Amino acid sequence: GVMDLEAFLQNQNCFEPTITTLIGGSPTDVPDRYRLASPLYLLPLEVKQVLLYGAQDNVVPPWFGQQYAEAARKTGDDVTFASIENTSHFELIAPGSEAGDLVENAVLSMLKLKNKESEKICRIWGNLRHTFC
Repeated sequence: GVMDLEAFLQNQNCFEPTITTLIGGSPTDVPDRYRLASPLYLLPLEVKQVLLYGAQDNVVPPWFGQQYAEAARKTGDDVTFASIENTSHFELIAPGSEAGDLVENAVLSMLKLKNKESEKICRIWGNLRHTFC
């Protein structure tokens, strides 16, 4: 996700109307609102965080998550970052896609729940097994 709305706007200005409408103005107009809506400025969160990005995501590129993860770790937060190959923005939330299944399993794992596909997903994503399974 977008962890710093102001930085996102500077790099992806095609979303400017949506974000400024949601926040109620530009970063210049309402800087406090942008800080309150950006997890980067709320660190440390003091909760385990798992950041999953599509390696081919052109909407919210993985480097946004990498920068946030580094900043969060510096504050002492427990953050796992993973960039999923052959995945763009919407595949992460698409039910039935391999990436969508990985996201679902990560959420269930953090909630200490298991679904019927957990073991299958863990086998498919073997190198991430230690994180989610």
